Amino acid sequence: MFSSQFYSLNYEVGDLVILLQSLECSNLCVSVGEVGIIVKIYDKGYDEHQIYDCRLRLKCGGEIDVWFGEIHKLIVEDNE
Repeated sequence: MFSSQFYSLNYEVGDLVILLQSLECSNLCVSVGEVGIIVKIYDKGYDEHQIYDCRLRLKCGGEIDVWFGEIHKLIVEDNE
C-alpha cells in the first residue's frame, strides 16, 4: 500500500487529476486515464481508520476514494 508521505506533490481540493490505473469500487468502474477533481482530502491524523488519501468526483458524477499513488495532478502551463 502506498502512503501519501512518499509523494512530493501537494494535492488540494479542486485539483484536476488523472487516474493512473483502472479502479473498481462497488457499482463504479473507472478506466485508466479518467479525469477527476479532488473534492476532499482526508486528514489521517484525525481519523486513523481512513485508509484513503482523497475523494475524487468523476465526470460521470460518481465519487471514488483513492490513494495519491493512483492519481497524477494535471498542471496547466501558461505559455504567454
